This record gives sequence, C-alpha cells and structure tokens, in this order.
Amino acid sequence: AANSSQTATISALATCAGCNRRRNPPCAVCGEVVRGLWVACQVCGHGGHLHHIRKWFASGEEFCPAGCGHLCVGSIKLDGENQKMGA
Repeated sequence: AANSSQTATISALATCAGCNRRRNPPCAVCGEVVRGLWVACQVCGHGGHLHHIRKWFASGEEFCPAGCGHLCVGSIKLDGENQKMGA
C-alpha cells in the first residue's frame, strides 16, 4: 500500500502545475473518457483522442485545449519540420 508521501507524489505527477487539472482522460477537446490511444503534450500533459487533438491544432489553435494556457503548438510544428526534413 502507498503511504501518504507516495500518494502525494503520484497525485502531483497526475496534474498540471499550471491549473491543477488531471493530465489523463477525459479528452480535453470532447470531455469523454479516452479508452485506448491517448496523446498528450509532453509539457503540460493535457491531451485526448488522437483525432480530436489533431483536429484542434489543424484548425489553427495554438494553446492547450484544456485551457491551462500552455502554448503546445511549438512542439507540434517542430515535430512536423523534423519529419519533413527526414529526421
């Protein structure tokens, strides 16, 4: 069984430091529980269904769909540039 310090550590890892929301399901776009593949920002930890996250950022949004204020799109653009360059 986890002691209180382990529980506090696990709880801290499961929430965003900026807004204290959970960093796991439900989907930040649709609000439904994500079953299966979960995609998330590696910085703020918010995410959701792959197709919802892709659609969110493809629409021109730059900030986290969870509303925490994090600018997630910089990482996505960098990944896209690396893929185009064959990295």
